[in-house]
Amino acid sequence: MKKILVAILGAGAGFAVASWVVSDCLITRHAGQLARQQATWQAERVDVESALEEAKARAQAPAPAAAPAPAAAPAVPRKLSPAGIVAKLFALKSAPANKTRAARQAIYWLEELIAAGPAALPDIRDFLNRNEDIDYASGSQGKGGRGASGDLILPLSLRFGLFDAAKQIGGAEAEKLLADVLGTTGRGVEVAWLARTLQEIAPNKYRDVALAAARELLARPLTTNPASPLDRNERDHLFSVLTLYGDTSYVGAAQAQLLRADGEMDRSALRYLQQSLGQQAVPIAAQWYNDPRITDPAKKEPLARLALS
Repeated sequence: MKKILVAILGAGAGFAVASWVVSDCLITRHAGQLARQQATWQAERVDVESALEEAKARAQAPAPAAAPAPAAAPAVPRKLSPAGIVAKLFALKSAPANKTRAARQAIYWLEELIAAGPAALPDIRDFLNRNEDIDYASGSQGKGGRGASGDLILPLSLRFGLFDAAKQIGGAEAEKLLADVLGTTGRGVEVAWLARTLQEIAPNKYRDVALAAARELLARPLTTNPASPLDRNERDHLFSVLTLYGDTSYVGAAQAQLLRADGEMDRSALRYLQQSLGQQAVPIAAQWYNDPRITDPAKKEPLARLALS
């Protein structure tokens, strides 16, 4: 019995020791886990506090200057269409009194029209068919109206500017445009300019058209404005076309037209006879000099000058 009690006491003591050992291990393990958790929490707290400090510092720091916006690219002016350019040219008819400025604008837009090339020809034709014009003659004939080469800086009129634009553009379509106007215009100065220009472009190709146009206008009373610088010497321009081609078919008609209805001598017809007939024009001048219808010596002067020349 005593041995049993000793055994039981020994077992109890062993169990107590084992329980204490196990309990001590558990306590040690829990203490380690707690230490690791505390270290992790401490690290996280440091990170959070650091982040808060950085955020506070950014909030208190002055805002950086905004980067300058990129400069806007300069607007490229849109080119006007040929129709728009012609409209600009015609609008100069109602330009203010500053004629010099209007003249510079006319020259600029005419150059722009030439730069447009063949695409401008239909719009040039459309305007010419309207038979409208702006007279530049008074401005282009004055001092400074010609360049160093003697060419007119400013054309005689808007129509002449468009004629020249078509000439500068060149090509078959431009040639046809000028020839069509030659056959339809009612102005002697235009007939003369177009005849000479087309003679340069295509020698003798438009001879018949030019001569027919000149004869037709010479045979009828003037319908243009003789007060205009362009139309003042209408018959001289028309007779110059006949002289250009060496045409003498109008000699008889020119003789019949020497004495005008107002009793004055038609000096344009007289010059044509002199240029076409040379010395053979002297008998014609003498005949008219002795005509009893001419009683004023001053009116006979052109006839005497022809004979003397």
